[in-house]
Amino acid sequence: MGDPATAVTHAAAAARLSPYDPLVSLMLGAQGFSATLQGDYAGGANLLVQATQQPNLHYAVFAKAAVSCALAGRDDEARDFLNRVRTVKPNFDHQAFLDLFMYRRREDIAVINSAFAQLEA
Repeated sequence: MGDPATAVTHAAAAARLSPYDPLVSLMLGAQGFSATLQGDYAGGANLLVQATQQPNLHYAVFAKAAVSCALAGRDDEARDFLNRVRTVKPNFDHQAFLDLFMYRRREDIAVINSAFAQLEA
């Protein structure tokens, strides 16, 4: 995808402009996962956990929360989020994640694979 730093800026601006938007979970998710890809695992996990508390969620938000929480060392939360994803997509794994979000930068893929290695251990 694109540059994570740019995504953080744009997602934060969108959330400020429309704080009651029904898609605020997606804005928080984009901002949180971009922070994660920049190495701010704790901050990314916090934003993604906040995103999971919004109504009417797509399983993708839980998938990103699982990865971010795993990288932040929040293993129980990470596995819980992954289990939520797997209630809808039973075979969801790192490849399904990459197919869903289409990350292409090597460094992003390495971070995602690392998180799934932790989740699957």
